[in-house]
Parts: sequence; C-alpha cells; structure tokens
Amino acid sequence: MPLYKTISVNSQTTVKIWKIEESFNDLFNPEQLKPESLSRVNGMKSELHQRGFLSVRQLLKAGIDIEKQREKIKVIAHKFVDYEFKYLDTLTSDYINKLTVIWGIKESLYKLFATPGMLFREHFLVIPFTMKDENTVAWIDYKGTKKRYSSSFLEFEGFTCAYAIEE
Repeated sequence: MPLYKTISVNSQTTVKIWKIEESFNDLFNPEQLKPESLSRVNGMKSELHQRGFLSVRQLLKAGIDIEKQREKIKVIAHKFVDYEFKYLDTLTSDYINKLTVIWGIKESLYKLFATPGMLFREHFLVIPFTMKDENTVAWIDYKGTKKRYSSSFLEFEGFTCAYAIEE
C-alpha cells in the first residue's frame, strides 16, 4: 500500500494513511483473521468494502477511519446523529463534510472501544467543531463508563480521515 500521508499527533502517536491499490486476493489471508472478521468480510457484497476492511486489518489496530464524502450520508444521518443535530446546519455548504467527520469520529471510537451493543447515536457524542479546526472532543458514554477523546480529522481527494485518542 503506498503511503499517502503521515501525521505526527504527539511523541507517542503517528497516523499513516495509505491509498488502497491492492486487489482483494492480494489482501485476503484467512489465517490472519478472527472467525468473526472472516464471517464479516465474506458477508460483504462490495469488493471495495471488503478491500477496505481487509486493509485496515493489515494496519495497526488504531482508532482511525477514512470515509469517502458522499451525498447519501444525509439519508442515513438519523441512524448515527442525535445530539450533533443541535449544532449542524443543513443549509451550509459543509454539511456533508461535517456529517462525514462525525461518522468518521464515531467509527474511530467504536474501533477503539469495540463493545457489542454500542450505538453510534446513543453512546457517542461529538462536540461542536468547524471544518477549519481539524479537531474536536468526543465522548463515549456507555453503561456508566464515560471516556473523553481528542479527535482530529482532515480532508483529501474527496475523503475524510478521522481518528481519536483517549485523553
């Protein structure tokens, strides 16, 4: 995977972004997958999603997510946004970008916490932000556990990269 960008978050954390150019066959190695991951990848209908899923497993397990910016995110926003609707303005030109950031941050938090039963809409909270800030704070509030995370994001080539680090 060719390295696209390296971000030095702090002295202990470096984020590396790759551009996935490998085929499914190049990425697929069933011996390296947990049974639930193997079942999940086999159940995916889109090879693009399969390749993304498999490439993430080849990287370090970090709370990081990269999403393509698409209009259709508006259709599913109600499934992952609750509190954030209070500060989102559907009429601004960056509405899609902000929804993509929120999704990416919540996906990153889920990858870090990885607990069955968690719901993006109910258990993850992204504090108001502006696109030029490139960072915000996010919270997990699940079954009496509350954790605060520093979250950062960047945009490139029609994609949004988001990651979270526990404070």
